[in-house]
Amino acid sequence: MRRSHGAWASGAAVLACLLSGCRVEPIRVRSFDIEGIERIAENDLRQVLATRGPGRLPFARRPAFNQEAFEQDLRRIEAYYHDHGFPDARVIESDVRFNESHDQVAITVRVREGEPVIVSDVRLEGFEVLPRRRTAFIRRSLALEPGDPRDRQKVMEAAALATSLFKDAGYPYATVEGRDEPAADGRSVAVVLAATPGPLADFGEVAIQGNESVPDHVVRRQLTFEPGERFSLSRVEESQRALQTLELFSFAYVEPRGEESRATPVPIRVTVAEGRPQRATFGVGYGTEDKARARVNWRHVNFLGDARTVNAEAKWSSLDRGVRFGFAEPHLFTNRLSLTVEGMAWDENEPVYRVQRYGGRAGVTWQRLHRNAVARRDAVTSVAATYIHEYTDYTVADFALADPSFASQLIALGFDPETGASSGTLGAVRLEAIRDTTGRTLDTRRGYLARAAYERAGGVLPGRFAYDEITVEGRYYLPLSPRFTVAGRARVGGIGAPDRSTVPFFKRYFLGGSTSLRGWGRFEVSPLTPGGVPIGGLSMVETSLEARVHVAGNLGMVAFVDAGNVWAGRRDIDPGDLLADVGTGLRYRTPIGPVRADVGYQLTPIEGLLIDGEPERRRWRIHISIGQAF
Repeated sequence: MRRSHGAWASGAAVLACLLSGCRVEPIRVRSFDIEGIERIAENDLRQVLATRGPGRLPFARRPAFNQEAFEQDLRRIEAYYHDHGFPDARVIESDVRFNESHDQVAITVRVREGEPVIVSDVRLEGFEVLPRRRTAFIRRSLALEPGDPRDRQKVMEAAALATSLFKDAGYPYATVEGRDEPAADGRSVAVVLAATPGPLADFGEVAIQGNESVPDHVVRRQLTFEPGERFSLSRVEESQRALQTLELFSFAYVEPRGEESRATPVPIRVTVAEGRPQRATFGVGYGTEDKARARVNWRHVNFLGDARTVNAEAKWSSLDRGVRFGFAEPHLFTNRLSLTVEGMAWDENEPVYRVQRYGGRAGVTWQRLHRNAVARRDAVTSVAATYIHEYTDYTVADFALADPSFASQLIALGFDPETGASSGTLGAVRLEAIRDTTGRTLDTRRGYLARAAYERAGGVLPGRFAYDEITVEGRYYLPLSPRFTVAGRARVGGIGAPDRSTVPFFKRYFLGGSTSLRGWGRFEVSPLTPGGVPIGGLSMVETSLEARVHVAGNLGMVAFVDAGNVWAGRRDIDPGDLLADVGTGLRYRTPIGPVRADVGYQLTPIEGLLIDGEPERRRWRIHISIGQAF
């Protein structure tokens, strides 16, 4: 391997500096190139190296160079190739070149990959005890296929996947090992996954430890299995996740025991650590829509015992403010059924209207958590029924009231044409179903969410309003690499009513804003009055597509396109009328979610739109907030 002579000159300069007592600055890496890579993923290789190249951003600080770590990296490169099926791969040259001031180095490493060892066949041994569908699932899920280079990491992952499937099928002590059977030519191998299933077993007795004020029955009712039922690893993990959803515990772990004795039934140990039952949080922030905001919340997560929760919240911002009080019973006859009750006094100050609500709602939710023991992912299915009873007092914005062309529509919408005010009691029932596989993280990268809701007011229900609303929403997140994710969303809604005046104005659809069509401001996308004032509509379509890229450290970037519109009537949806915008944005990851800054540009501006009573002139908007747009 060749070394640049500049390294010796730099070393002499550094030694002289040390002898004279000067401060030695670390040598920085100006560039780090690896040449000759053709059949493996370069990004994956770089992840195992200690030596790093400079960041993608021009102002990023260049990493320090460590000669000893670099020498080890040369050996790591060869070891990585060997593990991934290239036994003849070698580092044939490495070049470390210093700049004129000897404070930065340009590194070039050249590799010769050689020919790989090819997988000729993948065989499963000892899998006869599993149902055929599970064996077929294993074959479909394997990342190894005949013709691929023999990758030791993929063999280990395949063995771990098969082991999890055995344990999920009732074999708690199963082991699966991967081995190679070389062919006579020396350039191909048959990969064999050899299973030792062990005994078929049931769940045994459950021992609980760590709880002090929380009784055992609260812990036991979160478990998704009973002693005597067939052992399943996914049900063990589901139980652990169910315990973690209770705010009672700062730690919860469900552990099968008996590995050494291979006991059947399998004893289970549940270990929990109780958190503080009463908690208060306070937060402040700023966004381009709600401006400065403050929020305080108090919760008691074991009110009157049995994990019941009460909470009180107060919030203030330019968009909304008020107080809420809530109560939750997490176990209504069964651990999958819960009851929530909420009361509130809330003031919403939107760009087009202002509404004050006083009242509350009560609901029952059925929820099931399914844990995929193989993929290590959760899927939550829930169905909720909620009764809403609120007194509402609302007015249109002053600039809308000043529009003379809006006067006749104000009357049709149930407003006083002089004051722009209206009021009434809203009594409604809302049904909602959700399927969520995203894991509910602050920065979702994988899975999907599907939501459908139906809300009905009027009929036998008390109150002034009468309408039927249906909304459907889908979101999908696809990671294409560790740094790159594609995210998409689509939402459709429609409201039917015997008369426009029976639909409260604040229920009408408006789009635009930081989480909607980002080329426009909040509530700017809507049918307009003849004078150009957004009036809302009874049907809408909203879609977004984002490409999310992790740049470096906590910094990320996105590129997005949004499309959608709002129509006056429930049956007026026309895909040819969709408005669109494109844009880009920055994300900075924080413990409370990514700080977001987006710039959106209108591809299809709305003719005649008034913003605060003035004609719209800008075709772009800037949005700053916390959390992804969806």
